[in-house]
Amino acid sequence: MLSFTAIVPHPPIMISEVGGKETKNCQQTIKAMEKLADELSEIQPDTIIIISPHAMVHQDKFAVYGNPKFQGNMGQFGASEISYKFANDLSLAQAIVEKSDEQGIGAFLFGDPTSESFELDHGIMVPL
Repeated sequence: MLSFTAIVPHPPIMISEVGGKETKNCQQTIKAMEKLADELSEIQPDTIIIISPHAMVHQDKFAVYGNPKFQGNMGQFGASEISYKFANDLSLAQAIVEKSDEQGIGAFLFGDPTSESFELDHGIMVPL
């Protein structure tokens, strides 16, 4: 059951270790993201589904990542100490693909299920 939705920005300067002095230019956005984090924390979801604007795009279908784990860091922005690792809910990923196909919406599992993990992009890392 879907219990919470949000659309969030992802400029790397929101992270103080990346933005430095520039972080002051997005204080309202940072406060809004902190409020959103509090609201999400209250719900305590089992799984979080994230759609990134930097994800793989196909004209007629969408990719659902099928790797067992995710990892990412902000190293490309000079802050490799900001890092996350997550397990993927593979049964949910498969169910999304199956339900999408049933509804005529093209979807497929992307990634290597035998690979250790998939590298997350900043469109996912910044909001996290």
